[in-house]
Amino acid sequence: MPLLEERFTGKELYRVHRSYLINPKKVIGTQKRGARDYWVSLKDTSGAPILLPIARSYLDQCMREHAEWFKKKFGA
Repeated sequence: MPLLEERFTGKELYRVHRSYLINPKKVIGTQKRGARDYWVSLKDTSGAPILLPIARSYLDQCMREHAEWFKKKFGA
């Protein structure tokens, strides 16, 4: 995964989990599922939502750099 991340650096991808790099432009919102458990919702190519976890180790950075994601709640 580090090689992929290096390859796509500067190409508008953002890491939210050790297994996931996402396009921030596709984020619909977030969903809280516990004290510090968040999921990010993205649109796929057909417009359907996809939920991916935000790892706790990336959560603070995501909240700082992409606060707008956490203002848009997806689901309940």
